[in-house]
Amino acid sequence: MWVYGTPVVFDPVREYGFPEAVARKTVFCGYLRTRTEGRPSNGGAPRVLVTTGGGGDGSDVVEAYLEGLLGLPRRFALRTTIVFGPQMPESRRTRILERFGVIPDVAFFDFEPDLGRRYAEADVVVSMAGYSTMCELLSSGRRAVLVPRAEPVREQLIRARRFADLGYFDLIEPGELTPERLISTVLSALRRDPAPVEPVDLGGLVRVVTRARALFDGGA
Repeated sequence: MWVYGTPVVFDPVREYGFPEAVARKTVFCGYLRTRTEGRPSNGGAPRVLVTTGGGGDGSDVVEAYLEGLLGLPRRFALRTTIVFGPQMPESRRTRILERFGVIPDVAFFDFEPDLGRRYAEADVVVSMAGYSTMCELLSSGRRAVLVPRAEPVREQLIRARRFADLGYFDLIEPGELTPERLISTVLSALRRDPAPVEPVDLGGLVRVVTRARALFDGGA
């Protein structure tokens, strides 16, 4: 069994009580490094990227952020990029744009095929906590505020709590999401330097290719 992760963050062998025969066959390969771009010289106001993956259930996060942004005093200048995601319902996108589309320094996109450039531009990312999103955040090295979903499964919530406990990202529990709480956490993340944490192993793809090749060669 090959696990795309590390036991430092989550150890399924221990958490799920794997039988000894399965535990012996379990190999932790590391998370998957994604393509990143060099950080441009931004200058000016801090940049915030808000992305909720596919977007199917991310409109509450987007609306909470924008509502919080509206409530900021004028001395707080932020440049924001919102990526709705291809699965956000049209009615939700329309509602958000009708209410918040005139806010200065906010750019809206339905979809980005490659978020690498957006991550590179951002000072802080607001996101949920899907596996692919976490790999992108870890690869980019960006500070992030995580607002995971807790239903219908708790996968994102467990993942976000583990990374927050280890000091990698800030966490807002799903039941504690308010505009004030979210924008306050974003501003706090912008004011401080990233915490000194141990780099997460991102060698998963390389290791799986190496192991798969070894299996094929051995079978030959």
